[in-house]
Amino acid sequence: MEVSGSDPGIRWSGVVSLEHANGFVAPWRVPYQDTDLYFPLGGTGRAAMTSGVRFGFVTDSESVEVEYALTPPTYDPAPPELPWLDVFCDGERFETVLLERQTDRALFTVTGLPRGRKLVEFWLPVYAQMRIGRIRLAPGSVLLADESRLPAWTHYGCSISQGRGAVSPSRTFPAQLALAEGLDLTSVSMGGTCHLQPMFGRLVAGMPSELISLHVGSNIYYYGSLNRETLHGAVVGFVSLIRDRQPDVPVVVISPTYAPAWEAKPGPSRLTHKRLRSEIRNAMDWLLDRGDPRLHYIDGTELFGEADAEHFLEPPEREQVHFDPRGHDLVARRLGARFAELGVLPSGPARTPERTA
Repeated sequence: MEVSGSDPGIRWSGVVSLEHANGFVAPWRVPYQDTDLYFPLGGTGRAAMTSGVRFGFVTDSESVEVEYALTPPTYDPAPPELPWLDVFCDGERFETVLLERQTDRALFTVTGLPRGRKLVEFWLPVYAQMRIGRIRLAPGSVLLADESRLPAWTHYGCSISQGRGAVSPSRTFPAQLALAEGLDLTSVSMGGTCHLQPMFGRLVAGMPSELISLHVGSNIYYYGSLNRETLHGAVVGFVSLIRDRQPDVPVVVISPTYAPAWEAKPGPSRLTHKRLRSEIRNAMDWLLDRGDPRLHYIDGTELFGEADAEHFLEPPEREQVHFDPRGHDLVARRLGARFAELGVLPSGPARTPERTA
């Protein structure tokens, strides 16, 4: 049996839009027709990177072959990011596959899947653009749409939230938390582009969600995109855009996690990392004082602080910003605990419904 990535039995998750061209489906995390509105200076590649993106279906096939095309980043970060893909079977990680790093057309095959009908899902690479072509199942097998639903969580952030340094796509800290708490994650987290731009506020506000979180500040510090005078208004405006469209959804704002070289060093806009964190807190206090019970603030150093410095991805001689795999584990656990304390975790139905053989 063979279908395309656009077959109605294929369920895509964690996407904002799907582009269908030349026999492939390309998932995007912004509306792909409007990328110039989100990235007026170019550099749309992060929106096409597939962090948090999954596709899946119910099948009785014991093997799946997937045709794909993959484009790595235009530069090589150090240490490099490899295009790992995670395969899940009925909610459990079944296999992790290393894909070809750059290819216009290639195949990967998963074999040894259990007998009977099961939900098979594929978590696509964090730091690459990936398109899906033909999907081949064993002869005589079936492919059915996954009809189960989970509460929707939208998370906005930079490369830290995109998942730099994670072992594989399902082991970024947002993915781990989503899997642990039964949430349907859409990650609008893109390295170098998290500056509280109104278009992204509009995007997040328009996405049906039962929980929204914003991890902001590190890109603002590094690029100097906002200063003390403009940061307050950007935080208030971004959150207000969301609240106007979704008045009853919990919104959690998270300030920057610990970055030792930046804490006391002024960035391009003359704000230290520590001062920027304080200014975000001040802006949030203005909003919190208005009595919104579903608005919350978390200091990023509660999730990853000075005591966690051994879990940076980068070595001490470089600017340490991103988490290593253990760091992602720590942040996922701590953020889940804080969400639980705040009472913002939505509840939903079981992920996998009964399936007849």
